[in-house]
Amino acid sequence: MKKKSEFLSAFGIMFEIVKALIQTLLDRGGTDDDLRRVQSDAALREEIVNLILAKRQSKTAPGSFKVFVDYAKPVGGLIADGNYGNVYGRENAEHFPTDGNGQAESELFYLHLGRSATDQEVLDEAERQGYRMASLREHLAFGIAYPNEQNKHPVATINPQAGRDGRHWDAILRRGGSGRFLDMGWYGPQLRWNDRYRFLVARK
Repeated sequence: MKKKSEFLSAFGIMFEIVKALIQTLLDRGGTDDDLRRVQSDAALREEIVNLILAKRQSKTAPGSFKVFVDYAKPVGGLIADGNYGNVYGRENAEHFPTDGNGQAESELFYLHLGRSATDQEVLDEAERQGYRMASLREHLAFGIAYPNEQNKHPVATINPQAGRDGRHWDAILRRGGSGRFLDMGWYGPQLRWNDRYRFLVARK
């Protein structure tokens, strides 16, 4: 049997990748000038690489989700990368704590209580199981990497730092009339999440 060259094989794969990217760009109304920017614009190349890494779904334990978190990118850019049909409370992102810097990978899990619960009850159960709530950036990275999850069930994270009146800032990924929906709101302690909600958490 004739042995195939590894170089030719790799070249073929690279050609197919480039061909697919070019075709997608042209289908969206792009031009050759847009392609040339990939060579001349270092910031654009960085954006492309970050998006590819954010979409990466690594092998992980059953029921968990690996996400690539970019702490250097503005929250507004992460929201835009999520391609949501509608965003409510975009300006409220400043009320969520930001821990971390540079770029990092996080392993996230669903916490599903299977019953209605208040913010505090969810936080207490997460604590009991040794979890912390996902940060806003982790939540947004999840929306980028796993866009179909919120079509199955709503996914939420809770800022554990409550205000003086007991309210928490919550971020919710769900399905709405205009497709995928991101909601960042200020909810009171009387709010009860129904049993459909999954809460995004990470190990402490």
